Amino acid sequence: MIKVGFIGAGRITTAHLNALKELKEIFLPVAVADPAEDNAKNIAKDFGIPNTYIDYKEMLDSERLDLVVVAAPNGLHYRISRDALEREINVLVEKPLSLSYKESKSLVDIADSKKLFIGVVLQKRLLPLYKNLKSAVCGEKFGKIFLIHLSLRWSRSKEYFANSWRGTRDMDGGLIFNQAIHDIDILDHLFSIREIFAYGGTFVHQIETEDNIVGVFKTKIGAIGSFEFTISLNEKNMGEVIEVFGEKGRFIYGTGEYEKLTTIPDFLNLSDNDISKSKEPTLNGTGHKFVYEEVAKAIKNGDESPISGKNVLHSIKVSEGILNSIITNERVVLEEEI
Repeated sequence: MIKVGFIGAGRITTAHLNALKELKEIFLPVAVADPAEDNAKNIAKDFGIPNTYIDYKEMLDSERLDLVVVAAPNGLHYRISRDALEREINVLVEKPLSLSYKESKSLVDIADSKKLFIGVVLQKRLLPLYKNLKSAVCGEKFGKIFLIHLSLRWSRSKEYFANSWRGTRDMDGGLIFNQAIHDIDILDHLFSIREIFAYGGTFVHQIETEDNIVGVFKTKIGAIGSFEFTISLNEKNMGEVIEVFGEKGRFIYGTGEYEKLTTIPDFLNLSDNDISKSKEPTLNGTGHKFVYEEVAKAIKNGDESPISGKNVLHSIKVSEGILNSIITNERVVLEEEI
């Protein structure tokens, strides 16, 4: 059994624990730490976790853990993950790995030096729809891809940001590193972004970070594309859309109000069950189950994983590149990970 300790007892930890209900022959949650003691005790009671802590370092030192799950505010990911790795414990980090490429690379290097696994919850990489799309792109099913578009149109209320670390540069990272991180990551995973130019601004919310971003990019294979992200809608989320156009076909997938799947010709070979599994993950743990299956293979067998820290490093570089382009008002050119 893989003994798991959780750092952070917020809503997202519920998704992790719901996923582990279906993998109870592999994973055993044994402890949860949160500076808000009541939060830790409540989630421990709900999921039958025996031990709770206020200080996560005490948990790391007291429990014999095989895996630590970091579900704390984004700005704490680096420090907590480093503390766990230095104690010879494997780590799974809620997105993002950290708020900078430099910190993320440092964590990957520590894990490699100690032969430990560090992974990131970027579950879109593991969903059947995107796995098949990745295969189609790599297999040149689209022919020459020339145009790509990605949009995220969400709502975040003023209450969401009130008296919170959310929307701060140092602890949250904003739209780039929080709400849009899955979309940026899957875009880079599919197409490998090499150049970026972006605009961003804070139009609606009283926060440090951007609430609207638009940009253009060029990929490794020379395709061009655009993206637009907003969390300023006044009522509810509208959804997300990804569009891919090539000389031999096109792919369009939307969620929410844009819900549809179009592949012409249909070379993804997706069953209805595959499509159902690829719906946007929720707190019921849908997407997190795929993540934990990957983690188990990596820890037990040493398998290479698409969600390993090493494999997501370039998408952190892309996220950082978008922010740098907004700040400098300049085009950002990205180097490929070796």
